[in-house]
Amino acid sequence: MHPKFGYMLLVTSSCCGREEEGRGLLSSSDSVRWSSIEPCIAISSLLSETQCQTLIKPLLINLFDDRSWRVRCVITDKFLQDSVRWSSIEPCIAISSLLSETQCQTLIKPLLINLFDDRSWRVRCVITDKFLQIQEALGESVSVAVLLPAFGSLLKDVEPEVRTRAAEKVEQFCAALPATDRETEILTHVLPSVEEISKDPSAHVKTALALNVMGLAPLLGSELTVEHLLPIFLTLLQDEVTEVRLNVISTFDKVHNVIDASQLSQSLIPAIVNLAKDCKWRIRLAVVEFVPLLAAQLGHELFDETILPLYLGWLKDPVFAVREAAVNILKQLTDQFGVDWTVNCIFPTVF
Repeated sequence: MHPKFGYMLLVTSSCCGREEEGRGLLSSSDSVRWSSIEPCIAISSLLSETQCQTLIKPLLINLFDDRSWRVRCVITDKFLQDSVRWSSIEPCIAISSLLSETQCQTLIKPLLINLFDDRSWRVRCVITDKFLQIQEALGESVSVAVLLPAFGSLLKDVEPEVRTRAAEKVEQFCAALPATDRETEILTHVLPSVEEISKDPSAHVKTALALNVMGLAPLLGSELTVEHLLPIFLTLLQDEVTEVRLNVISTFDKVHNVIDASQLSQSLIPAIVNLAKDCKWRIRLAVVEFVPLLAAQLGHELFDETILPLYLGWLKDPVFAVREAAVNILKQLTDQFGVDWTVNCIFPTVF
């Protein structure tokens, strides 16, 4: 017998006995009922949806409405221990899918919401890791009213580990917000914290943010991106940590369709030019790989004016990987600008 199946049978027999047998949550003994709470929560992750609806949901309702105040308090009491609190987060999320919206708002929401400012940074780390699942479980109304302020607070948490995990969720969390007034909510609750951690003393926080913040551009649109996000992009592009700069460059594809050529040339191109001459060859390589996207957006004249001199320099770069990447994108540039452009602009330098 598979170990998981055996455990499932064991827990089911403990929690789901017939009333006349006096077992589990149906026992007449308070101590037996509250000792059955933990296996009742654990079993939900091992059963099918149908089994959960049949076995766990009725028990869960009894759990929160038990005649004994001690039984009703036992889940809260368990949350006094850090390890129990963070290990209870996932079962709470799983259980929420079995409850009605009213029951979820009444029973599960208070338990999870209290953990966002838990005294233990480990608990806050776990709740941040599960933030997207909580967002989905609690619904759109809770996302705006409760989760937005909570997410902004987690981005500014005193512990770098919590801030890092929150930064990793920025794009997905904002994308899952209700489309109505999403731009306003992001500007009000998320961007102030994002701007603050773009200068975070922790390299891990900035590295995580740099990989995700570009994804906000399509959600905000061109005007708001230029006004609010570009300063953050430029700050990260100038960061002293190599991985931060690399992560921003690697996600340029998320923003290049949002910002038009004129805005690009005025704001990002100067920063890209500086990065193209970066002393770290991996930075130069990342910029080279981004050039075809730039070519498509800038057009012939602006590309020749700003990027072509850099491209010719990469063909002679002291690092083989950079030279190879420059050669590899030549076909894409030729497809974009034509054979005559390649013959007139590239060949004289190469041959």
